[in-house]
Formats: sequence, structure tokens, C-alpha cells
Amino acid sequence: MNEFFKVNNQAGEIQVFGDLRLSSLDKLTAALHREVVIARYPDIVLDLENLASITHSVIPPLVSYLRYLTQQHKVDYSFVQPRNGPLRERLKNLGMSHYIDYRRFDKPNLKSSSPCVMQFLTNGECDTVTDKVINSVLRSAQLSRQHIAALEWAVSEITDNVINHSQSPVGGFAIFNKIKNTNIIEITVADCGVGVARTLGIRDEAEAVAQAVQEGVTRNKQTNQGNGLYGSYKLASASNGIFMLKSRHGAFFVSKGGDTRIRLETVPFHGTIVVCQIDCDQPDLIERGGHLQKPLAFERVI
Repeated sequence: MNEFFKVNNQAGEIQVFGDLRLSSLDKLTAALHREVVIARYPDIVLDLENLASITHSVIPPLVSYLRYLTQQHKVDYSFVQPRNGPLRERLKNLGMSHYIDYRRFDKPNLKSSSPCVMQFLTNGECDTVTDKVINSVLRSAQLSRQHIAALEWAVSEITDNVINHSQSPVGGFAIFNKIKNTNIIEITVADCGVGVARTLGIRDEAEAVAQAVQEGVTRNKQTNQGNGLYGSYKLASASNGIFMLKSRHGAFFVSKGGDTRIRLETVPFHGTIVVCQIDCDQPDLIERGGHLQKPLAFERVI
């Protein structure tokens, strides 16, 4: 499928055209950086009139960065909604509209079974996110608790990782999505914290994301916590799902076929993004885990 995405920015206005995917997020965050951080416009018009489509996975990192800019640079947003009526309603239901313009749009209802972006700032709110994901999956799919045990573990660990390690001033944001005609659940979690490299004390950001998914590297020996990225990566690999970890310039990708790529990207994300797919048709994922089938290979992108 051919996808088109373009961003125009000038004098505090950012116009978005086409299909907004996680792969095109850097164009939008770069435009926001230019208008807010460099040009120092206090009011930003985010014009999504010509937005054609959006994926679930791009929403947590985008709203996380928008909230970060509001808190750190005192910026405010005006929102031009999509011309497309169903897409306009979708952004509202997923909660993205609220996190752009909270005065005009209500915060998404966490008690609803429908997917929506969820902000969490405490360990208790991490539990709320996990409960919503699990309860929603149980209502929408014919699955037992055993089938979703791996999903529950991964969501809990990834969100907990944000609270205990990221130092994000806006907490974390999460969303889940059931892949159509499957029992594959995709969870995306993002924060605007200090990043993986600083957390691990590693200067090279590509090396940092590679180390973050190795067993025992980030575990806190006193609390027995902090191995969630490694475990979630293994569970995604075991169920033939994708896994992505991006932090600042460093990016780690695992495809459905198990191919791995670690690279430095030119446009950084201010914080960390994790995308993890778990196939809940497989009830024994925790027991068998998922070991690397192929060695890690570096691909540096200029």
C-alpha cells in the first residue's frame, strides 16, 4: 500500500497531510521542535484537516511529546480537526483530540472497553492501564486467562518501567490494538523521559537500546525489577510478533520473521517508545519464552 505523508510548518502553524504512521512521526516531532523549541512560538496551530489516516501506535508518542512541550515550554495548541468525518470521530474516541486541545474535548473514558490512549503517572495507574487492556481483550476475544498471561505480564512490565526508570515529567502514555482477524494484541507505550542511554549510563544510543533488551542488564538486584524490556522482547519474538524500542537516536527493531536491526536515526525521539505484539492464541508463551534466532546486526542510517 502506497502511503503519503507531508508536514508544512511556518509561523506557529503545522499542517499535516496524508497517512500518519509511527514511521513518519519524526517529521512531525521535528516540525514541533522547530516551532516550539527553536522559534519559541507560545501558541501552535496543529492543522490535521488533510490527515487521511492514523495508526494506533503513533498516538502515545505524539501526545506524550505534545504534553511535554506544554509542560516544559508553556506552549498551547489550537486544533483543526480532520475533514474526514469518521477519522475526526476516531481521533476523539481514541483520546488524541483531548490531549491536543483539552478545553474542547473530554478525556477518554478508561472504563470503556474500546482502545484509547491512557496516561499514567503512578504505579497504581499502571495497574489501571493493565486492567483495562486485559479486561477489554477478555470481552472482545474468546480467550482464557492463560492465553493472555503473557500479554498481562508485558503490559505491566513495560508501563512499570516508565514509572521506575524514565523520569518522564508527564508520565507515560499507552494504547492497545487488536490486529484484525487475529488474536494478536499490540501494545504501544511512550514517555518523554531521560532515555535508555542515560538510564544505563551508556554514551552510544544504538548500543544502549541493544543492551536494554539483554537479560539482566537493567534489573535492579534489590527490587528484582527492571527486566521488562528483555522479557517483553522475548515474548513478542516467541509469538512471532514485532517488537520495537526507540529512545533518542537509538532504535531496535524485530520483524515478524525474527530479523533484528539496531540503528542510529537522524531525528531523535525525546524519550522512549516501545511497541510489542503478543499473539494470545499461544497459551504457553511465558513457559517457553523466545530466544534470539539470529545475531544482532548494526545498521547505521545517516
